[in-house]
Amino acid sequence: RSLRRFVEKNTADIVTNTIDFEQKFSGQAATLSLTEAVIFLHSDNQNKVLAKTPFSFFPTIENLNIDLDFSFDQFGQALLVNEDDNYIRSVIEINTIPNTYLLAGRLVKDKVLRHIQLADGANNLIKDLEK
Repeated sequence: RSLRRFVEKNTADIVTNTIDFEQKFSGQAATLSLTEAVIFLHSDNQNKVLAKTPFSFFPTIENLNIDLDFSFDQFGQALLVNEDDNYIRSVIEINTIPNTYLLAGRLVKDKVLRHIQLADGANNLIKDLEK
């Protein structure tokens, strides 16, 4: 959440002082042990990268479909777990810029991914039993 606050506090710098903002943004992401972070604008089913950390590996952010690929919770956050590249990513709405999102990712160990899968499977089982 603190990276979101940083972005929202420094919204004007994204456009007016891009290079300085990206350096500070990358520093904030590194402080939080994030291996990738991208700010992007979603408009007309297209995405435009506004800022990113140097080591953002998320493939084809331009092809992400916010409406189809993510289901946001009441706080404007969505979680994406990708077992193929051992990343866990979060997409968060930026409140100070319309249609703008922060994608933050962290490399995680296989063991952590297995625990997430088990918890998700248990959650789905409980939902099925409640029906």
